Amino acid sequence: QYFALIGDYQDDMIFSDYYMVDAQTREVSVRGTARFRFIWKENQNEWREEHFVCRLRLDRASKITHYEVFGADSGGTAYLARRGHLLGRGRIVLVTYEFTFAPFSGNGILARSLVKSLLQLGYAVTVWCCKPMNSQNNQNNHNHLEFPELPSPTIANRLELIPITLQPHHTWRKLDHQSAWEYFVMTSLSNVQQNTLLRHIRTAVAVCVIDWTGAHAVRSLQQQQQQQ
Repeated sequence: QYFALIGDYQDDMIFSDYYMVDAQTREVSVRGTARFRFIWKENQNEWREEHFVCRLRLDRASKITHYEVFGADSGGTAYLARRGHLLGRGRIVLVTYEFTFAPFSGNGILARSLVKSLLQLGYAVTVWCCKPMNSQNNQNNHNHLEFPELPSPTIANRLELIPITLQPHHTWRKLDHQSAWEYFVMTSLSNVQQNTLLRHIRTAVAVCVIDWTGAHAVRSLQQQQQQQ
């Protein structure tokens, strides 16, 4: 049933020429590779190579009594593929004051590097961040994560931004008390943005923050939820 189940979601399954045999337990283990199809959204999917180990247990008549498959997402891949919503390794929400909108410090570099790596590892990523007014920073200063920097458009589509647009009087390029940290709160988002962020947080495998400004934003979200 397992191999019948994953048949529609894998291709190019290859086993190694080297086997490990345990004569005492009558077990045979072999390493293999295959390409699995990951479905991100309707009509959007990608193939990713996975490694696995297959272990067979035989009886005294050399008939297979048990088989197990171990390794990178092999079992989870089959289960999620069958349910029709295979989402790779899950979603991560990153809360950072500075991201790709006119970045100016190491926090922006760190956030960009983290998100790029997470996307390439197979995660879907939601970034809650701030965006300066265009009057303060020309759009040419923006440095968004896009294809071809990311390997494929499909990977880029797994990134969703939820930015708070700062007001004209807010100071950009500051990370101290002179920054717009007090405006980096849940109530500064539109209702649509708030609903999207909350939905993503509920399904996320992790919520990460960068710097004290990110922690302040998450605290505002927790306070709002407590009041509801």
